[in-house]
Amino acid sequence: MQDILKFRRLFVVVLHVILAGLSYYLAFLLRFDGAIPIKQLDIFLLTLPLIIGIKALCLLYFRLYQGLWRYAGMDDLIHLTKATTTSTIIFVFTVVLMYGHGYPRSVFLIDWLTSMMVFGGVRFSVRFIRELFEFNSDKSNCVQTLIIGAGGCGEGALREVRNSLAKSHYVVGFLDDNKLLHGTTIHGFPVIGDTNSLKKTVNEHSIDEVLIAIPSATKKFIRELVESCIGQNVHFKILPTIKDFISGKLQIQQIRNVQVEDLLGRDPIQLDRDRVFGNLKDKCVLVTGAGGSIGSELSRQISSYDPSLLVILEIGETPLFDIHEELKSIYPNLSIMAVLGDIQNKYFIDELFGKYSPYCVFHAAAFKHVGLMENHPLSAIQNNIFGTKNLVDAAIKHDCEKFLLVSTDKAVNPKGIMGAAKRCAELILLSSKSKKTKLFSVRFGNVLGSHGSVIPIFRKQIAKGGPVTITHPDVTRYFLTIPEAVELVLQAGSIGQGGETFLLEMGDPIKIPDLARNMIKLSGLIPDEDVEIKFIGLRPGEKLHEELIIDGELVTATEVPKINVHKTDNVNKKLYFQKLSVLANAVERKDSREAVKCLWDIVDTFDYTGNKEYQSTSSPLSIDTSELKVLDSTA
Repeated sequence: MQDILKFRRLFVVVLHVILAGLSYYLAFLLRFDGAIPIKQLDIFLLTLPLIIGIKALCLLYFRLYQGLWRYAGMDDLIHLTKATTTSTIIFVFTVVLMYGHGYPRSVFLIDWLTSMMVFGGVRFSVRFIRELFEFNSDKSNCVQTLIIGAGGCGEGALREVRNSLAKSHYVVGFLDDNKLLHGTTIHGFPVIGDTNSLKKTVNEHSIDEVLIAIPSATKKFIRELVESCIGQNVHFKILPTIKDFISGKLQIQQIRNVQVEDLLGRDPIQLDRDRVFGNLKDKCVLVTGAGGSIGSELSRQISSYDPSLLVILEIGETPLFDIHEELKSIYPNLSIMAVLGDIQNKYFIDELFGKYSPYCVFHAAAFKHVGLMENHPLSAIQNNIFGTKNLVDAAIKHDCEKFLLVSTDKAVNPKGIMGAAKRCAELILLSSKSKKTKLFSVRFGNVLGSHGSVIPIFRKQIAKGGPVTITHPDVTRYFLTIPEAVELVLQAGSIGQGGETFLLEMGDPIKIPDLARNMIKLSGLIPDEDVEIKFIGLRPGEKLHEELIIDGELVTATEVPKINVHKTDNVNKKLYFQKLSVLANAVERKDSREAVKCLWDIVDTFDYTGNKEYQSTSSPLSIDTSELKVLDSTA
């Protein structure tokens, strides 16, 4: 391959030398009407090596030996103009200095024109022949592609497809909602109509693939495009962000499939990065559960705010290794400490805080899978409740400035162990006393694409041909993208003053059957025909509809868009820690049934009637705390 490249470069250099001499000779022929006088022929022969050398150096300086001529375009023409103009200017001054005024001056201009014609003609003739061959070739076996958006992004997408996928894809044309563009062409490809005619165009032209070349397109717009082609077996692709396109980074590899994340949730919002920057810059920050979906994204985004030290805590060896390696490669100058450990180990946590003295803690470590926690209630209680308490106690003891608990909408009127345990963790923060440490929670719903969430499960089921299993025809859930959820968590962390429960606005709840149908459509399949949707019934611990606000919570807006807050002192702290002591006693005895009874008594909104194993738990436990050592959290 290297030998071929060397041979090609040598050929290109030799060809340019010949073309430089030919254009110069044509200039003299045109100047003297095809009959060059003997005296002028002598001048031509005398200056020929000079003009060839100057042109060759200018072509080399402007890198015109490197481009592939079959892709010649406007950039090549601009560089060619610069090289030819520069060589002409240098040649004029050189000839005037060396030969005075006996040189035919009109040759300078004619040579500039012939050089442009010869050098440009060779380049663009190669491209013309290639495109003529492609135009006359059989396109019936190519992927028939339609581009949405006839602006600069659409034109760039057309060039990338033609340059990189010419043998496999054929662009039929464009759709654009700007009526002034209708009937025009871009590089010979027509702007057929507006996006309302997408379904009609897909049918008439047998479109296989739709490329959305509007990087700033809203989720609603993309969703409407996808839904208009139900049953058409059309695949949708989308360009990268507008920032990457403007910066000139667009490559064919960046054109990706439209994913369900592009259809759901909200469009991005502008956050106050300066406030977050002031909260994290030059601070030691601890992230627990750093290998999980939220914890890893927290670690990524916090790293961009230049903390003095980022401590990432994770119980899983492989996830910890992966996020640590990723952060080191992206932020080589950032101080990062990867810590393998368990938040249930009280002494380990105390030692960790004593060693690093974190300014701010983002507590994302939790057992979160509803079904598993129903079967392992003691694990859920030990990790989500007493693991949280270990962290809170250590934060208060070591004068941590801020402690943020990542909570969940499942903590609101919980029906399962996981949700009740997370609500109990919220209450730990509300009940703990500290003069310095600001303790607060952030509560939000599901995040799109997190480990074990419904979307990865649906993808696997669709890939196998179905069925896609859904618990109930009316089941709904709130969704956020992982990056947006973490941005809002960081923003809440910058405004928290202690004692608050921040609630992220989740938008409208999404019906899970609609989510499944959209994912099937994005796969180019027809719901209920190509892929069956099967309803299997709600499982223990699951709710039909999630909620974000507990009855009686007074929620107000904050100065940050999309973040609301509830703050209360209406918690009987002494009674809470008495009940927590009873729960700790049950856990220590490994008595699952008694532990569930205690949890039911602690969380007064806990409706635990779904799991048949605990149906006998018909009333809250009457607690006798007279002989118990009461757990407490104090400064």
